Amino acid sequence: MRSAVASARLRGLELSTATMAVFDDYAYGTIDADEVMERVLRMYGPDAEPTSFPEQPVR
Repeated sequence: MRSAVASARLRGLELSTATMAVFDDYAYGTIDADEVMERVLRMYGPDAEPTSFPEQPVR
């Protein structure tokens, strides 16, 4: 989970408090990966608009 959070932050994104709570539950072993998916889909839905990333300079 730390890697996913760090990756989002490197792209200029901050995860919502609700999303972080789901990740915390997973990290503490309260829920499994299937439950993570179910909770995230309930929060954002499978048809949610994708989040756009800030433009990055071309290397």
